[in-house]
Amino acid sequence: MKVPAALMLALFALGGCGAEPPSAPEAADEGRELVSAFRFEEVGRESGLSFHHFSAVRAALLPEDNGSGLAFGDYDNDGYDDLYLANLAGPVLMSRDELQATREGGKLYRNLGDGTFEDVTETAGVEHVGWDGGVLWADFNGDGWLDLLLTGIDEIALFENLGGGTFEDRSAAAGLGETPCMAMGATAGDYDRDGDLDLYVPCYVEFPWERARDRPLVGGRPSTMTTPANYPPQANRLLRNDGDGRFEDVAAPAGVADPQGRGLQGTFVDFDGDGWQDLYVANDQSFDRLFRNSADGTFEDVTIPAGTRDPRAGMGIGLHDFDDNGQVDLFLTHWVGEQNALYRNMSDVGALLFEDRVYEEGLGPIAEALVGWGTGFADFDLDGFEDLFIVHGSTVEDEWTLDVLKEPKMIPQELMVFAGSDDGFEDVSAASGAIFRERFVGRGMSLADYDRDGRVDVAVLVHNGEPLLLHNRSEPRGGAWLGIQLASGGKNRWAVGSKVTVHSTTEDGSARRQSAWRVVGESYAGTHSATLHFGLGSATAARVEVLWPDGKIDHFGPVPLDRILVLHKGSPTWHELPEDPVDPRPWGSLPLTEFGD
Repeated sequence: MKVPAALMLALFALGGCGAEPPSAPEAADEGRELVSAFRFEEVGRESGLSFHHFSAVRAALLPEDNGSGLAFGDYDNDGYDDLYLANLAGPVLMSRDELQATREGGKLYRNLGDGTFEDVTETAGVEHVGWDGGVLWADFNGDGWLDLLLTGIDEIALFENLGGGTFEDRSAAAGLGETPCMAMGATAGDYDRDGDLDLYVPCYVEFPWERARDRPLVGGRPSTMTTPANYPPQANRLLRNDGDGRFEDVAAPAGVADPQGRGLQGTFVDFDGDGWQDLYVANDQSFDRLFRNSADGTFEDVTIPAGTRDPRAGMGIGLHDFDDNGQVDLFLTHWVGEQNALYRNMSDVGALLFEDRVYEEGLGPIAEALVGWGTGFADFDLDGFEDLFIVHGSTVEDEWTLDVLKEPKMIPQELMVFAGSDDGFEDVSAASGAIFRERFVGRGMSLADYDRDGRVDVAVLVHNGEPLLLHNRSEPRGGAWLGIQLASGGKNRWAVGSKVTVHSTTEDGSARRQSAWRVVGESYAGTHSATLHFGLGSATAARVEVLWPDGKIDHFGPVPLDRILVLHKGSPTWHELPEDPVDPRPWGSLPLTEFGD
């Protein structure tokens, strides 16, 4: 049904997570037979993922409802992406001591290379019980091993990867640990170009914990406290890496503290192509922020002139060059009654400019009751066009559960997948597998070709539920693909901040250029695989150009297709990643001749 304008205005006035949503409208194309090449099959449990997020009765408090994220990352350097699932381990009004004594934390699952995962949380030394929201894989000390960073309520935890499959808690030594910040979706990048990775952590709100404990009863149960606009925002953290394993907060002098924003997700990426990492911050019930890197250790707030002063409740961030112009575009998920945004990047060097084309590209409107969280682009059917996946899950209570279960559960909602083409995007969810006919209280999402069959898979964190692992079994259209991993010298061995451009051609001579960026921190409260995946459709040949973080450019090719290639900075050769898991070793230390060329 169409939502009356007056009702929509009332919803916007109430804002965020506490208002009653309108009913989901009927699909505009109901009754039309959809055709989709996509096929996703849920295989979480059979693949070895035994995990339940939260496992508690919801208290209708904002910090619980935000949920958690997850992230794929190859922590043991064997060539297969592993998976960490963050956990909001229990009720937020529980004492930390009681939480740690009685609850289970997040889980690290090692990819065994045969389509299954093994829980190695204890043996790896990453047991952590907290109110965790976000997770990142990034090599902060430049030793060639991905470290694990967790964000949460009043805590930022850092586990240093020691190699050999084990970690050490370095939170306190790194200047992190206990932090007066409701820390959410962090991002890592070398914003000052000193060679190591810095960290930006969005902080959310100052929540009145004592008032929450003494809430009055309404209808026989404690009143809800779920609307972000009711609570003061927190200033964010820009944690500069000093190169010796410690971080210093320089957000205020750098100009990115954003004290008026309720931050949920940040992303470092070079929007204007000047070689310096800019910063986008998705804020809930406060204006999003776009900070342009001034190349002197500071940033300029260009939100208004760039056209991204978005008043909607920002949740998740997706990055993709949908118009193939070589500039990274921006997709944002939003709250109930708010359309998502697809910002086309029209920037010049030194001047950021965006235009919201969500309607023109077929991504709006969607159901007004949906709340979007994790998101990301990938060419699921290998036709040469990036597709879009969106995770939904309400923050509004399901009245049925109150009547029947006497528990204030949140309304579950559907996953959605959109097929990309020259004409924009089309919702093909209904024809893409049985999983799209189910509903979940979704939050985080991460993309990776975890079984390395050439098709990108999807992992979803379900609030107070079991995770989803969606194995992509789509029929390829054209079918050519290319996976790119980057290896660099110095402390930024994983070449975070690089731009990769694939130039492909078909037998008839048609040419195409596709670009992707090596980013750490996107989607919602997580990040995607370090392998940049390109669907090339009917291409028969390809060359690759890499713009490294220091501005140097390398060209590779022609390269073989349908495989994962490791590209080393300063080397004209490509190196194929073997199909079988390789012996762990620091990333980037592999001799250039070992894989052959």
